[in-house]
Amino acid sequence: NMKAKGITKRQEQQADDIAFEYTVKAGYNIGAGAATWQRFIDKMGVSKTNFVGELFSPSDHPSHQSRRDNYSEKLTEYSNDKVEVDEKTGMIRVNRRDFIIPAAANDMSSQERAYLIAGNLAAVYHATPKNPPKAYLEGDTIYMGRQAIMVVEYGENGRDIVDYLNAIR
Repeated sequence: NMKAKGITKRQEQQADDIAFEYTVKAGYNIGAGAATWQRFIDKMGVSKTNFVGELFSPSDHPSHQSRRDNYSEKLTEYSNDKVEVDEKTGMIRVNRRDFIIPAAANDMSSQERAYLIAGNLAAVYHATPKNPPKAYLEGDTIYMGRQAIMVVEYGENGRDIVDYLNAIR
Protein backbone atom coordinates (compact mmCIF):
# COMPACT_ATOMS: atom_id res chain seq x y z
CA ASN A 1 0.00 0.00 0.00
CA MET A 2 1.49 3.32 -1.12
CA LYS A 3 -0.22 5.20 1.71
CA ALA A 4 1.66 3.14 4.26
CA LYS A 5 4.89 4.37 2.69
CA GLY A 6 3.79 7.98 2.99
CA ILE A 7 2.79 8.69 -0.63
CA THR A 8 -0.31 10.88 -0.74
CA LYS A 9 -2.84 11.52 -3.48
CA ARG A 10 -1.40 15.04 -3.88
CA GLN A 11 2.11 13.61 -4.33
CA GLU A 12 0.77 11.26 -7.02
CA GLN A 13 -0.71 14.29 -8.82
CA GLN A 14 2.60 16.14 -8.52
CA ALA A 15 4.40 13.12 -9.96
CA ASP A 16 2.05 13.18 -12.96
CA ASP A 17 2.78 16.90 -13.41
CA ILE A 18 6.53 16.24 -13.36
CA ALA A 19 6.12 13.34 -15.80
CA PHE A 20 4.32 15.66 -18.21
CA GLU A 21 7.17 18.18 -18.02
CA TYR A 22 9.74 15.43 -18.65
CA THR A 23 7.71 14.27 -21.65
CA VAL A 24 7.70 17.79 -23.08
CA LYS A 25 11.42 18.32 -22.51
CA ALA A 26 12.31 14.93 -24.01
CA GLY A 27 10.31 15.71 -27.15
CA TYR A 28 7.98 12.74 -26.71
CA ASN A 29 4.30 12.71 -27.64
CA ILE A 30 2.61 14.66 -24.87
CA GLY A 31 -0.63 12.80 -25.48
CA ALA A 32 0.96 9.62 -24.14
CA GLY A 33 0.07 10.31 -20.50
CA ALA A 34 -3.64 10.71 -21.23
CA ALA A 35 -3.50 7.76 -23.66
CA THR A 36 -1.94 5.56 -20.97
CA TRP A 37 -4.67 6.35 -18.47
CA GLN A 38 -7.33 5.89 -21.15
CA ARG A 39 -5.86 2.43 -21.73
CA PHE A 40 -6.15 1.70 -17.99
CA ILE A 41 -9.80 2.74 -18.16
CA ASP A 42 -10.38 0.61 -21.28
CA LYS A 43 -8.74 -2.46 -19.75
CA MET A 44 -9.68 -2.15 -16.08
CA GLY A 45 -12.92 -0.19 -16.10
CA VAL A 46 -13.74 3.18 -14.67
CA SER A 47 -13.22 2.35 -11.01
CA LYS A 48 -12.63 -0.66 -8.80
CA THR A 49 -13.98 1.07 -5.72
CA ASN A 50 -17.41 1.48 -4.20
CA PHE A 51 -18.96 3.97 -1.82
CA VAL A 52 -18.58 1.86 1.34
CA GLY A 53 -14.99 0.97 0.47
CA GLU A 54 -14.12 4.61 -0.10
CA LEU A 55 -15.80 5.59 3.16
CA PHE A 56 -13.79 3.16 5.30
CA SER A 57 -10.62 2.92 3.23
CA PRO A 58 -10.25 5.96 0.99
CA SER A 59 -8.04 5.57 -2.04
CA ASP A 60 -4.58 7.08 -1.80
CA HIS A 61 -4.36 7.46 -5.59
CA PRO A 62 -6.21 9.80 -7.94
CA SER A 63 -8.78 7.99 -10.08
CA HIS A 64 -7.86 6.78 -13.57
CA GLN A 65 -10.21 9.40 -15.01
CA SER A 66 -8.77 12.27 -13.01
CA ARG A 67 -5.25 11.30 -14.06
CA ARG A 68 -6.28 11.05 -17.72
CA ASP A 69 -8.14 14.36 -17.51
CA ASN A 70 -5.16 16.06 -15.84
CA TYR A 71 -2.90 15.01 -18.71
CA SER A 72 -5.57 15.99 -21.25
CA GLU A 73 -5.92 19.47 -19.73
CA LYS A 74 -2.15 19.94 -19.86
CA LEU A 75 -2.17 18.86 -23.52
CA THR A 76 -4.79 21.51 -24.29
CA GLU A 77 -2.82 24.19 -22.43
CA TYR A 78 0.39 23.17 -24.23
CA SER A 79 -1.39 23.56 -27.59
CA ASN A 80 -2.23 27.17 -26.74
CA ASP A 81 -5.83 25.99 -26.24
CA LYS A 82 -6.07 24.92 -29.89
CA VAL A 83 -6.41 21.13 -29.38
CA GLU A 84 -8.69 19.21 -27.03
CA VAL A 85 -10.16 15.73 -26.71
CA ASP A 86 -13.70 15.03 -25.52
CA GLU A 87 -13.18 12.50 -22.74
CA LYS A 88 -16.53 10.78 -23.40
CA THR A 89 -16.47 10.44 -27.20
CA GLY A 90 -12.81 10.76 -28.18
CA MET A 91 -13.67 13.61 -30.56
CA ILE A 92 -10.56 15.69 -31.23
CA ARG A 93 -11.33 19.38 -31.57
CA VAL A 94 -9.00 21.79 -33.34
CA ASN A 95 -9.62 25.52 -32.99
CA ARG A 96 -12.88 24.68 -31.18
CA ARG A 97 -14.17 22.74 -34.20
CA ASP A 98 -14.81 19.01 -34.33
CA PHE A 99 -11.98 17.35 -36.25
CA ILE A 100 -12.11 13.56 -35.97
CA ILE A 101 -13.06 10.60 -33.84
CA PRO A 102 -10.28 8.26 -34.92
CA ALA A 103 -10.93 4.62 -35.71
CA ALA A 104 -9.79 2.06 -33.18
CA ALA A 105 -6.56 0.46 -34.39
CA ASN A 106 -4.77 -2.74 -33.46
CA ASP A 107 -5.42 -3.04 -29.73
CA MET A 108 -5.97 0.70 -29.19
CA SER A 109 -9.42 2.12 -28.57
CA SER A 110 -10.57 5.15 -30.50
CA GLN A 111 -10.16 7.28 -27.37
CA GLU A 112 -6.64 6.06 -26.61
CA ARG A 113 -5.64 6.82 -30.19
CA ALA A 114 -7.33 10.24 -29.98
CA TYR A 115 -4.99 11.33 -27.18
CA LEU A 116 -1.92 10.28 -29.18
CA ILE A 117 -3.12 12.13 -32.29
CA ALA A 118 -4.01 15.16 -30.17
CA GLY A 119 -0.51 15.09 -28.66
CA ASN A 120 1.00 15.37 -32.14
CA LEU A 121 -1.37 18.20 -33.04
CA ALA A 122 -0.52 19.95 -29.75
CA ALA A 123 3.17 19.93 -30.69
CA VAL A 124 2.33 21.77 -33.93
CA TYR A 125 0.08 24.33 -32.25
CA HIS A 126 2.60 24.89 -29.46
CA ALA A 127 5.33 25.71 -31.97
CA THR A 128 3.15 27.64 -34.44
CA PRO A 129 -0.11 28.73 -32.79
CA LYS A 130 -1.01 31.45 -35.29
CA ASN A 131 0.08 29.97 -38.62
CA PRO A 132 0.42 26.19 -38.41
CA PRO A 133 1.80 24.42 -41.47
CA LYS A 134 -0.60 22.81 -43.92
CA ALA A 135 -1.41 19.15 -43.50
CA TYR A 136 -0.40 16.68 -46.19
CA LEU A 137 -0.53 12.94 -46.78
CA GLU A 138 2.65 10.98 -47.39
CA GLY A 139 2.01 7.26 -47.76
CA ASP A 140 -0.37 6.39 -44.94
CA THR A 141 0.84 9.16 -42.62
CA ILE A 142 -0.60 12.65 -42.24
CA TYR A 143 1.91 15.38 -41.45
CA MET A 144 1.81 19.07 -40.60
CA GLY A 145 5.21 20.40 -41.56
CA ARG A 146 7.68 17.78 -40.33
CA GLN A 147 5.42 16.63 -37.49
CA ALA A 148 3.67 13.30 -38.04
CA ILE A 149 0.07 13.66 -36.89
CA MET A 150 -1.46 10.25 -37.49
CA VAL A 151 -1.27 7.05 -39.48
CA VAL A 152 -4.41 6.52 -41.53
CA GLU A 153 -6.10 3.29 -40.46
CA TYR A 154 -8.66 1.04 -42.11
CA GLY A 155 -11.95 2.92 -42.48
CA GLU A 156 -10.31 6.36 -42.51
CA ASN A 157 -9.86 8.44 -45.66
CA GLY A 158 -6.51 10.20 -45.48
CA ARG A 159 -7.24 12.76 -48.20
CA ASP A 160 -10.54 13.76 -46.60
CA ILE A 161 -8.86 14.07 -43.20
CA VAL A 162 -6.09 16.27 -44.67
CA ASP A 163 -8.60 18.47 -46.50
CA TYR A 164 -10.69 18.97 -43.37
CA LEU A 165 -7.68 19.61 -41.14
CA ASN A 166 -6.46 22.24 -43.59
CA ALA A 167 -9.91 23.86 -43.58
CA ILE A 168 -9.97 24.24 -39.78
CA ARG A 169 -6.29 24.69 -38.99
